[in-house]
Amino acid sequence: MIKAIAPLGTFLMSNMHLIIATYIIVVLITIYFFTKYGKKIGFDYSGPHDPWYNDWSNNTQAYTAFGLLWPIMIPILVLYGGWKLLTMFTGKFIKN
Repeated sequence: MIKAIAPLGTFLMSNMHLIIATYIIVVLITIYFFTKYGKKIGFDYSGPHDPWYNDWSNNTQAYTAFGLLWPIMIPILVLYGGWKLLTMFTGKFIKN
């Protein structure tokens, strides 16, 4: 098992500068996208809202958090979606 994982670790460590550079570039692109189109697609955290509305004081905090946390959110959403898809197919096969 460890021998199978070793090439992945070697690849990641040898290309860490590319991974970090890509992450920084994509974070900047994400923040630019939110500043340009955020309000049009419904991500508007500015203005007076009820206290229960959100935890963000303004769009700057929300856009920065979304820009930095997308690498964490995407794999979690993929795993969750895969689980839901698997349970849906399993349910369909069990009923038939």
